[in-house]
Amino acid sequence: MRAFLIYNAARLGLFVVALAILALAGVGGLLLWAAALVISGIASYVLLNGLRDKVSQSVAQRVNRAGAKASSLSQRLDAGARAEDQP
Repeated sequence: MRAFLIYNAARLGLFVVALAILALAGVGGLLLWAAALVISGIASYVLLNGLRDKVSQSVAQRVNRAGAKASSLSQRLDAGARAEDQP
């Protein structure tokens, strides 16, 4: 969860920096927001590769843990159902 928050804070920071630079350059209106979004997206793709990898690893670990818990629960439910079905 921590890696996710750091990554998103870094993306937001890049967006704010791009927005400020474009505003200082005289870009305004909808073009300012759209250009800042595109520029920060490209910059985050290039600059935040390591953080993005950490986030993906964190998500994969959470999914694996949730899958293991679900598998364990399913096995216990099946064992309980078999025990109930036996005379």
